[in-house]
Amino acid sequence: MSFGSQKESEGRMTVSSVGHKGQILPELRGADLSGMDLSGMDLSGMDLSGCNFRESVLSGADLSDCNLSGCNFRGTDLSGARMNGSRMRGACLSGADLSHCVLSGADLSDCDLSDAQMHGADLTGIIVTTRKGYVR
Repeated sequence: MSFGSQKESEGRMTVSSVGHKGQILPELRGADLSGMDLSGMDLSGMDLSGCNFRESVLSGADLSDCNLSGCNFRGTDLSGARMNGSRMRGACLSGADLSHCVLSGADLSDCDLSDAQMHGADLTGIIVTTRKGYVR
């Protein structure tokens, strides 16, 4: 599956780092992954900041210890996903399905959680702060 950003001038995918299991990880910051089925994928430890996951399926995916700051998860299925320890500052989770999601220790500061489904989610030790005047 090819889902990384490509440098058009060079026609190849950029590499951001080597993953914790030795795999080469594509550069995905700011990528448009909307509407994709990424269920069960291991994306742990990646910098996915600014990605658009709108209406994607990430059920059972491992997003632990990721940088998910500024991501768009509007209407995304994150049921059963592992997102523990992830930085999600300013992410949009409006209408997302976070049921049975593991969010322990995640930073949800300034996130839009309106209409998010969180039944059975593990919220142990989450960080939730808001900027003055920011209400969602």
